[in-house]
Formats: sequence, C-alpha cells, structure tokens
Amino acid sequence: MYIVFRFIQSSTMSDVLDIVTGLVEVVRQENNRSTPLSHVGKSPLYFVLLNKFGVSALVTLLIRTEYLISSNAASEKQQNDWSNFLVSWSQQTEAVSKVATPLELIPSQIFNKHCNRFNNLKTDKKSLLEKHFVDSNN
Repeated sequence: MYIVFRFIQSSTMSDVLDIVTGLVEVVRQENNRSTPLSHVGKSPLYFVLLNKFGVSALVTLLIRTEYLISSNAASEKQQNDWSNFLVSWSQQTEAVSKVATPLELIPSQIFNKHCNRFNNLKTDKKSLLEKHFVDSNN
C-alpha cells in the first residue's frame, strides 16, 4: 500500500487524470460478458468508495492535485477534467450505501482551498465529500 501512496505523491497532473479517468467509466453488460449483473451500470469509482484502501488513495489524489494546482503544474483543461471528476466522486458518494473511512482524512483547510477553485462543485456535493473525507477537527 505504501508504494501506491508514494507513486501518487510523485505523480504529475497527467498521471492523476489517467488514474481517475478509468474510475468513472460505467460498466455495461455488452462490454464484458463476464461482468456480474450487480456491477452493470456502476463505475469502478462506486466500488472504490466501498474500500478503505480505495478511499485512502482518493484522499491522497486530492491532496496531490491541490499541490499540483497550487504550484501551477496543471493546465486549465487538466483542472477542468479534475473538477468534473470531483463532481462524479460526490455523485458516487451519494449513491454508495456505506462509504469506507479513509486511513487519513483531508485537512479541512486543504479541502476548502481546493473546492473553492471549482464553480461546478456545488455546495451540496462539496458537503457530501466533506462529510466522508475531511478532518473537521483540523
């Protein structure tokens, strides 16, 4: 697990987007005959949110992305693609019955700074992410 987090911490914005792009593609029955029916119509992100390791990786990705944006290492298009992922993340969080708790939460000041960058992340969606992934005591 440590290796994955070390990889994320050294990732470029392009690497981050490569990771999250695959998480939002919805599984369709015609795409794969071996896909269980319970997985059809759900994105991999749905299942990531059920897993402690998965949500911990998402938290690390958000923190890394904030660092990259703050240091001007992300283009406008990359920031837009990431903000669309944040919206998907919040929508899937709403759809999951029991979101796993990450190993470490996002410090609130980082989360607020990050989310305030994106107009398409509405207050209700931001609140969903905050409820499950942010350290409100920080």
